[in-house]
Amino acid sequence: MAEEQTLYDALGGKTAIEKLITTFYEKVVDDERIGKFFQGKDVQKIRAMQIEFFGAALDGPIKYTGLEIARVHSGLGISRNDFNRYVQILLQTLDELGVSSEHSTSVIDRINLYVDDVVGKGGIDG
Repeated sequence: MAEEQTLYDALGGKTAIEKLITTFYEKVVDDERIGKFFQGKDVQKIRAMQIEFFGAALDGPIKYTGLEIARVHSGLGISRNDFNRYVQILLQTLDELGVSSEHSTSVIDRINLYVDDVVGKGGIDG
């Protein structure tokens, strides 16, 4: 019986994840709603950590070595609407890169698992 392909591999592995995150963060940092969260931050470092995070979250052979997601985002005031905007931009980027709707949905489902860690368990809606 053949092993089922991971989402990481289905997307194209390391090279594809790097392209996704690079393209995605070009949009995120300039976004009217959520770009403010990246002002004054080391975006190169954030991108590198996101490549690692996405690689691990999508069942790749990568281990995420960053801080706990909740700790990194604590006190930033990220709302559910901000998180939803992040996800919307991610979905647009996946579409632009030609990722199938099935795989895009799977990626979004994985990222949505972290909403409480990003906005806090009682996350504000604003």
